[in-house]
Amino acid sequence: MRTNSLRRLILGALLLAVSHLLIASSPAQVDDGKKFSRVPARIRARLVERFNLFIGYEHARQCDKLYEMIEPEILELGRTEGVDKAKYVDNCQKGFEFLGKEWPIETRVLSVHSTRRRKGVDAVYIIKVIEKFRRKGRTVEEDSQVWAQLIQGEWYLDHPDVQY
Repeated sequence: MRTNSLRRLILGALLLAVSHLLIASSPAQVDDGKKFSRVPARIRARLVERFNLFIGYEHARQCDKLYEMIEPEILELGRTEGVDKAKYVDNCQKGFEFLGKEWPIETRVLSVHSTRRRKGVDAVYIIKVIEKFRRKGRTVEEDSQVWAQLIQGEWYLDHPDVQY
């Protein structure tokens, strides 16, 4: 009995380590370099960290983690019409069918630009990216965007063209 518990514990730790490794080695990993240089240094590191997590979760299809990165107000009101986590995860797991494409396999940052912010939002940046997908046996690249909003000290990220 004790051996089985130990095996489960080791297997669980190994699976956790592998999942963290997959996210950490995502092809979208960016550093604090040129692409994010327009973001003030005092808020840049956290944005880069959150962006890398967002893209890593997307590539790993971790819809529950993506849900946690979306601005709460968008989930409560806006275009989502009050989508709860279970509904979001269900829709997310269906992939990007609404766009007619698969999950991205690689994301590359093109540029980062500040844009107008609304009341209650400290900063808004549009991160222009190129995403690679597999479609009908071929690799396809498409332009996309990730919106990053700084609200009360935390970055929330979202694809503006995604309907939940």
